[in-house]
Amino acid sequence: MNKLKITEEKEIELLLIKYEELWNKITGIYEIWAKKHNTTSSIVFILKESYYSKNCTQKNICDKYLLPKQTVNTILKKLINDELIKLEINKNNKKEKFIKLTTKGKKYIEKILLDLNDMEFKMVKTISKQRFEEMLNIGEDVFENLKQSIEGENK
Repeated sequence: MNKLKITEEKEIELLLIKYEELWNKITGIYEIWAKKHNTTSSIVFILKESYYSKNCTQKNICDKYLLPKQTVNTILKKLINDELIKLEINKNNKKEKFIKLTTKGKKYIEKILLDLNDMEFKMVKTISKQRFEEMLNIGEDVFENLKQSIEGENK
């Protein structure tokens, strides 16, 4: 019986396909969850960052979530229009504005965070804290390697 030998490159290619599928499923499940809450994951992450960060700025959000400035600006305008946030000028740097939750915004994100934290805590407990930490460490390695590859292309 002849067995087909899979080359190492082909094995890696198949692993990368699985990785991309998994990454899409994970990001997709957050979008499905957000849609059930009549929002998007980007809005949730921006509001969450505003909730936990004392001096949250558009630049902070762009840097942390690797979102384009135009995308964040569009979302911020929507959140201002929905009266969930307001922008306050940084007294130390007049060009910079802090994103502040309104009372309505704080109530909104606190309700969403209860549901999100419940879902994520159950997930971590089911997987195990140790395996989740391993996944985070591997994810950080993946990110750093991809980042270095991209930065190397830009030189």
